[in-house]
Formats: sequence, C-alpha cells, structure tokens
Amino acid sequence: MPIHDITLDEGPLRLRSYERGDLDRLSALLTDPITMGPVGGPVRRDEVLGMLERYLAPEDPRYLAVLAAFDGDAYVASGRVFVSDFEPGTPEIGYLVGSAYWGRGYGTHVARALVRVAREQLGARRIVGRTAIGNAASARVLEKAGLVREMSRVTATGIELVFAWNA
Repeated sequence: MPIHDITLDEGPLRLRSYERGDLDRLSALLTDPITMGPVGGPVRRDEVLGMLERYLAPEDPRYLAVLAAFDGDAYVASGRVFVSDFEPGTPEIGYLVGSAYWGRGYGTHVARALVRVAREQLGARRIVGRTAIGNAASARVLEKAGLVREMSRVTATGIELVFAWNA
C-alpha cells in the first residue's frame, strides 16, 4: 500500500512526500542533462507533470513512497521506493541527486532513508537497488545504505549491478 504522508530526517536532510507545488523542483532535477546523464538522459519537461501525478496517485501501487529531499531550503534530491520490475513483489529503491550537490553524501542519506521507509513502514524483508556497472558512486551509495552486491546482469541498456538488503 503506497504511503503518501511521510516526513523524516536523515543526516542533514529533511525528506518529505512530494506535493503538487513541487513540479518546478522536480522538473529542474529531471530535465538537467548532467544529473540525468547516468540514468539515461533528461526527461522532457512535459513528461514531468505526468510523473508527479503518478507519484501523488494514492491508487497507483507501483510507487510505494516518493520523497523530496532538502538541506535547509535547498531541494537536493529525489528518492523513491517502488515495486521492482526486476524482482516483482520486492521493494526497490532509486534516487537522484542534483548535479550541483554531488559528492556531499546526500545520495547515501537518501538511500538510507528509503531503506528505513521500506523496512519500518512497509515491513519489507528484502529490498533491492540497481545501478549501471560504470556508476561507481551509485554502487557505493547502495553499499553505504546497507545493501550488498548480489549479481551483475545484462539488460537492453547495458550491464547493471544488483544490490539487496535481506532481513
């Protein structure tokens, strides 16, 4: 069951569920070619509204929790817990940190918060996370969040690493 009313602190970050007023923030993040480069490229601005609507839809079972992350007033990252298409029925975590904020540990804080939400609020006994084989920073974030590398696999877009946390 999706959770749409979360506020929590993790390190220097305050994370909260997305709101309708976050469209410009989310759009700036998802349309930035540097931020989105490691995950396939930027999203068109007209697509962002549809994404936000899906994040906010209480009846959409794919998105279990989607959070905006702030350091003070600065919007620095986005994170989500969603139903994995790689491993159906298992929560998967994903995160994006704005390129202006890379290298400050924000990805780790977001990933830890997502693991906490999946464990404590969703009762997950297993959580997965994936990253492209060449994205060493993201692999390290997953490890720091408590996930362990389980395998690599070939996908239509290249080789990805699969990490997991098990109760």
